Amino acid sequence: MKMHMQTFLAWKLDPRVSELVESTCFRWFLKLKNDLYRQDSNLLTALALMYDESKDHFVIGNPKMDIDFGLEDVLYITGLPIDGEHVSGLESENITNTIMHHFQITKERAKSLMKNSGIDLSRLKLEFEMVPQGNEVDLEPYFKAYLLFLLGEVILPNNSSSFSPMYLPLLGLNDVNHYAWGAAMLANMKEALEKVKTAEKFTSLCGFSYALTVFALERFPDLRERCGSSPLPSRFP
Repeated sequence: MKMHMQTFLAWKLDPRVSELVESTCFRWFLKLKNDLYRQDSNLLTALALMYDESKDHFVIGNPKMDIDFGLEDVLYITGLPIDGEHVSGLESENITNTIMHHFQITKERAKSLMKNSGIDLSRLKLEFEMVPQGNEVDLEPYFKAYLLFLLGEVILPNNSSSFSPMYLPLLGLNDVNHYAWGAAMLANMKEALEKVKTAEKFTSLCGFSYALTVFALERFPDLRERCGSSPLPSRFP
């Protein structure tokens, strides 16, 4: 996770793009600094303890509230994956067209961004970190590129150094705050806990715990009381 965080923080964000990110649910990530790698273990443990194994879902709150949904439910609602995996069977031509449309670039540049049926994150940084000067510049492609980089490096990281372009429709200025990111993170947590029980794959719990903190855990006062956290978890902005 530290390696992913260092890669993410190496992106020198243009102030104009930063102002756009400040208006979204991703704004907390702008406050991350190089020494903030620790995560609130008490908070994550308290959430894990709210997972009812007999029911196979979370039971949160006072009075108790059953939260029973998984990745398949979020996929059904949005039509998109939320676990960082590439869409199987997606044609390369469709990927190219998606990249061209959302980043407003030529077909050649779109193809140069592709890697393993996804977008090469290092190439994405190279192409979109520097924003041209001038008042006529459309900032939305640079805004989308930064958020996709954040998703791929910190929120839903994988080992391929690439990330699915299918998230791009969710990252528009008028769209990003309307996607159920918190629900997606809890669904991810549910799947991870199931993997821990069945296959003892503890690494499944590591990648998205920062996002859980930002998008889901801060919304449950009862959870904060149980783990003794402040309104925002300690060691996290």
